[in-house]
Amino acid sequence: MDIQKLQALAVIQEAGSFSRAAETLGYSQAGLTYMMNSLENEIGLRLLDRSYSGVRLSETGKTLMPKIHRLLQVYDALNGEINACKCAQQATLRLAALDTVSTRWVPRAVAALKAEYPQITVSVISGSPMQVDNWLRDGSVELGVTDKRFTGTDMDWIRLCDDPFLAVLPPDSDVPDPVPVTWFSGRAVIIPDYGTNTDTTRVFTDSCGREVTVPTDIQKVAVSGPLAQMVVFAIAPDKLVGVANAWDDAAKPYVDAKYLELPLLGQLYGGKGELNLETLLAVAPDVVIDVGEPKGSIVEDMDALQEQTGIPFVHIDAYIASMDDTYALLSDLLAMPNEGQALADYCRAAYDRVKEIAGKVDKVDMLYVTGEEGLNVIAKGSYHAEVIDLLCSNLAVVDEPSSKGTGNEVDMEQILNWNPSVVVFAPGSIYATVGSNGNWKTIPAIKDGKYYEVPMGPYNWMGFPPSVQRILGMQWMAKVLYPEAADYDMFEATQTYFTLFYHWDLTPDQYNALVANSLPAVEMAA
Repeated sequence: MDIQKLQALAVIQEAGSFSRAAETLGYSQAGLTYMMNSLENEIGLRLLDRSYSGVRLSETGKTLMPKIHRLLQVYDALNGEINACKCAQQATLRLAALDTVSTRWVPRAVAALKAEYPQITVSVISGSPMQVDNWLRDGSVELGVTDKRFTGTDMDWIRLCDDPFLAVLPPDSDVPDPVPVTWFSGRAVIIPDYGTNTDTTRVFTDSCGREVTVPTDIQKVAVSGPLAQMVVFAIAPDKLVGVANAWDDAAKPYVDAKYLELPLLGQLYGGKGELNLETLLAVAPDVVIDVGEPKGSIVEDMDALQEQTGIPFVHIDAYIASMDDTYALLSDLLAMPNEGQALADYCRAAYDRVKEIAGKVDKVDMLYVTGEEGLNVIAKGSYHAEVIDLLCSNLAVVDEPSSKGTGNEVDMEQILNWNPSVVVFAPGSIYATVGSNGNWKTIPAIKDGKYYEVPMGPYNWMGFPPSVQRILGMQWMAKVLYPEAADYDMFEATQTYFTLFYHWDLTPDQYNALVANSLPAVEMAA
């Protein structure tokens, strides 16, 4: 039996007419009439007598109505209890702490609390010991973390830890170590006032326009996915406390061993495992960084995770044409202007150079082929085709370009119909066998030897996932397709990229192995 129908019946009894009851309930009169007819049909009894003068309870209705009222009272009481429970579960804990404590210890404590009780909201304010004491006494907060000296005998308190003081002295000071407090008697000393370190946090505006409070000095960074891993690794590898995806075999020869053992955190988006919040809380990052094309739910996702963990989450956009802006924003967040500027300058110079080449050449008809069978293509207009569409006439025109790195599946007949003059194969595709394949051999690109394999190391240079390595891949593709127009030294460009983005000194032999199926080898003087 629908409780709403019983509630409507009670209103009709009091109003004495369908029209007045409908107005009270916000229903149409026809809708309310239908509801009562449905109720009577459901129970098999007539509850209302209808007439031109109005509506009143039938004899059966009069008999049942007292019990219906008691049922409605119980229902209202039950709802009240449920709402009270919800309020208790979704309570806000108001916490006050010393300035130093609020930035050093409180975030980890809040993160641990939220992990166990995700429904609780924790509100944190910081101030001097006297302010914390006053907030406790006037009921502004329920819990305070402060100096024992400022807790009176009328307050309940427990010892959390000892916070040692350090004396900063001239190097020639003749004092014992440690320095006893009595040594300072009669000497002039400078003692920082409470509140002098309130600049330990600041507000950072991310690419979504979210204003996020982050530490001023960020030392520990976690990433939300492989794109962020690649981008952040370039600017701050030593700040990483974990990786989204484990380094694969193609990456290991070009990544210092100390980074290969970082904890695996999982990823927020994609299909290679969910973000492991337990591991994330264990490594206790100062911030979690998401990089790439923003998902439709990005704001809600970032806010929810930040609320759940107590850790700041930020999103930074990354597109091939504006990677310099990406690194500018990252350098601001991490306070690494020199590192960020070097990366931004490389990205801007490389993109502008390749874009200039693309603007003055006759673009070749090309297909970018993926998959173990070579029957997937990166379609024109897709996010993954940004570089391809810039540098060539992408023949892969389909109705619904896939957003996945695997591309759109097609058949061999379609590839033959496209009849490309150049084919570029993704790593792990069928590059090695097409020269002897009966179908593929009939394609002009294969007959003329105009087919190439994308280099792989540490990642796919054409960007799957589509991250910053596309800056290197676009230079490679321009060199492959238009060697005369691309009059730069590809080995030098690659070596510089590896130094900046992977912190690796690339050797000529390593370079030659990477481009073996696409570009001429370089020879270095002994």
